[in-house]
Amino acid sequence: MERTPLEPTKKDHRVITFEDGTEHLVNLNLVKMDEYRAIFREDEDGKTPPDSYAEGLMARAIGMPGVDIAEELGYIDYKKVQDKFFEIARNPLADPNSVSESTSD
Repeated sequence: MERTPLEPTKKDHRVITFEDGTEHLVNLNLVKMDEYRAIFREDEDGKTPPDSYAEGLMARAIGMPGVDIAEELGYIDYKKVQDKFFEIARNPLADPNSVSESTSD
């Protein structure tokens, strides 16, 4: 059986595993560049969007669109999503087989 690029595997650095054993692939192609930039964009009053905006993008990236991950996920699972989302966003073209890349779930 041929593997598709977005099918999660243990060897894929974009996969996170929740406490219940479910795996989620962090797929940043599900987030538009302008949406990502808006996380950091300040309005006229110097305020950035509420946390719920970024959480909505993170939920979509892991295949849980419309889910309030701050409410539905436990703290550790939430941090796994948050950390992996921004790790990949900082270097989206990183070689997943590189020794220097993070290997944590």
